[in-house]
Amino acid sequence: MKQLSTEPSLRSRVPDLENQVKTLTDKLTNIDNTWNQRTAEMQQKVAQSDSVINGLKEENQN
Repeated sequence: MKQLSTEPSLRSRVPDLENQVKTLTDKLTNIDNTWNQRTAEMQQKVAQSDSVINGLKEENQN
């Protein structure tokens, strides 16, 4: 009886582990997509700011 383990068998653990991997992979994908969207928005704002700054510089030179 001492040889019986309280730990679940691999057969029952593998599907759970596969589900955990899928869940974590989905979360990482979502984080990556969110990050890419945020950085794209920041780049767009910087480009707009540069455009405004250049416009103001031109006005000041005239």
